[in-house]
Amino acid sequence: MELPFRVSYNRLEGLNFIQRFATAYSYIQGCGNRDAPPPPETGGWCVGCNPDCPKARCDRWRCAYFFLFNTMTGNGAIRCRFDGAPTGAQLLVGDTPEEAGGCGSDFVAGFLFGYAGYPLLMSSDPSRFAEEIAASVREGKPAIARIRREAVGRVGSRFHLINGIDGERLSCPEFLLRDFDWDAMAPTGPRPEPAPELREIEAIYRFGDRGARSYALVDGLYNIRNAMDWNLREDAFGGALRAFGGWGRYDSDESFERADPAERSRRAKRLQRTVMYVYNICSFAAAFTAEAAIPGDPLFGELNDPRLSESWLRLGPSHDTILEGGHRFQGPANVDWATADGAKAAEVSAGILDTIEGMIGADADTRKVIDEAIAILSGNQ
Repeated sequence: MELPFRVSYNRLEGLNFIQRFATAYSYIQGCGNRDAPPPPETGGWCVGCNPDCPKARCDRWRCAYFFLFNTMTGNGAIRCRFDGAPTGAQLLVGDTPEEAGGCGSDFVAGFLFGYAGYPLLMSSDPSRFAEEIAASVREGKPAIARIRREAVGRVGSRFHLINGIDGERLSCPEFLLRDFDWDAMAPTGPRPEPAPELREIEAIYRFGDRGARSYALVDGLYNIRNAMDWNLREDAFGGALRAFGGWGRYDSDESFERADPAERSRRAKRLQRTVMYVYNICSFAAAFTAEAAIPGDPLFGELNDPRLSESWLRLGPSHDTILEGGHRFQGPANVDWATADGAKAAEVSAGILDTIEGMIGADADTRKVIDEAIAILSGNQ
């Protein structure tokens, strides 16, 4: 018993719970079934993040749903600390090493199912896993499995999508996983993803029958604002400012000016690693883009409220500033710090500090747009 499921992924932001949910949701909405007619040409989104992606209509739909869900949980607004310690927002969504970056906390799962209008049917009883998966497949809905931590290394991620079961053998959707190497900053090409075994599963998440939504757009905007508040409270960009400070700006005994070549190289590589929490602006901005809307889907219909259209347009400049900042974050890692002189170090320092200050300003402008939209939807403006 197996659903005829074909879908392509890219792993720019990790195969986490949010992506698994978006893929399952898109299938339930009629996209990804290899036996069904293709969806309309309109709708969906592609940011050109991976040159190997076929950019088929279903891939664009899945991307649009992922961007929407990643944004409305607040995950797309999170900035990380330079020292690598998880922020409160990361802890809230489950983006921690202990959770293998799974972003599948109770908060995320509860919000997404409620936002999409589906009851969450969850089981943590291993004796019922096979029955729960079979019931989900019979209803034409993929199930999401949370994998035991000790099995993540074998199967590759904390959450998996299950689209079939035969006895104790599970199957995952037919797809090509286009992975991404964050050290090389390049796609690694398609490869298959191993299906988990029943004994490796910790919990099963199922979609109930669609009904009234328990969360709406305004709740998602509150999640975004909450994530941005965590960024401010924990001074998310402050560590990078101090790490690259010196020459009269953000000076300290630990400044970039005073660091030796090996330490400068380490900081440059760490800055490059933080870029995934900058490039999430791509999914954030695309969620508010009218062209990404899936025809007839109430979630996108809510976003396209005419009262909000001018607000969403004002997100464009902030997106451009932060995206360009992400590109600049990669530059210092390409410098040979063993031979670079003080003038080069000062140049890099000034450029990175200017970039971060611009990004802080762009985030502040985005926060104003979110506050304005909340006020409109709440009837306070």
